[in-house]
Amino acid sequence: MITWPQNLLDAVVEEISDMITLKRCSLASRSFVVPCQRRLFHVVVVEDTETSIRRTTQQFAAFPHLRSYVKELDITAPESKKQLKELASLLPMFQDSARMKWSGTEWPEYLVAALKESLQNPSMQSLTLMICENMAPSLLSYAATSVSQLDLSIVSLDDGAGSAAEVVPGSQLRYLSHSLADLVGTQNTILPLLPHLSGLETLEDDLSSASQFKLIMEASHKTLKKLYLRQLDFPKLAQIPRTLPMHSLCVLHLDFLSASSKLCILALLSALPLYPIITNLETLSVYISPADKVPVPTTSDLRRILDAYGALRVFEVELAWTLPPGETSSPLAEYIRRQTPTRIRVSISNRRDEE
Repeated sequence: MITWPQNLLDAVVEEISDMITLKRCSLASRSFVVPCQRRLFHVVVVEDTETSIRRTTQQFAAFPHLRSYVKELDITAPESKKQLKELASLLPMFQDSARMKWSGTEWPEYLVAALKESLQNPSMQSLTLMICENMAPSLLSYAATSVSQLDLSIVSLDDGAGSAAEVVPGSQLRYLSHSLADLVGTQNTILPLLPHLSGLETLEDDLSSASQFKLIMEASHKTLKKLYLRQLDFPKLAQIPRTLPMHSLCVLHLDFLSASSKLCILALLSALPLYPIITNLETLSVYISPADKVPVPTTSDLRRILDAYGALRVFEVELAWTLPPGETSSPLAEYIRRQTPTRIRVSISNRRDEE
């Protein structure tokens, strides 16, 4: 009987993405059990039903060795108090999880305590809060001092719960991704995070609120290295504070969506006023998705762009547009490639008009 090296079997299992195949392989040989179970239980999804919570609890209570394989939790909290208590009892089983995604509207004290205990685990690195209503500001502040990556989407805070923050020793927040428009409520929704942004290195934002974005930038501009601005238009871009020096910023990504044809080249030029505050910028990435035909840029516009970005180590441009019926390519792509130097990378994707 041939005995295969275990590391080779592990590598084979890593290439299997089908859950049914993984289950069958785990039954084929003892050598496959551990690597297959590690893949099968890498992500655990708990839905807001009594059946899902009870089944998950029973499974990991009966087979405690499986708990260490769980690295990601995707939890939708129920509204039932009875089920919330069962969910709170389930959380301590997953002390090796590194990522957690949480959705919920109810925050009883015992559940908040269980969440904080999970966030204290040394392995916990990332927390995603999605569709969370009436969360206590202190819990959001606690999360910001416990994980290095925080992703917020459609989150509202309970303004009546107070803003006292419990600060725990742990990793400093390095990555923040959120839509300020999704932080429902008053401006206080962002305040619990501000004391914990002094070490922030990466920020993804859609500039929905100029006042809240300014607060974030004031708290993090000394350490911020990468700034990704999504779903931009020109009024939003004008909201970036021009008086805040961001000498640590190395990467700036501008994502312009639904731009008109004339604004495509203006999108590149619109970043010029930022240069006094981003003196150490190395990479500028611009994505433009025009809503109609894109005209060939004039020589003067191209010269202004190249002169402005000539000091950058990397300048990336990605253009997407709708092709007219019957056309398979656009002259704009070839024109830009001929006119731009090798230090500038141009990625152009054609989006065919389905009509």
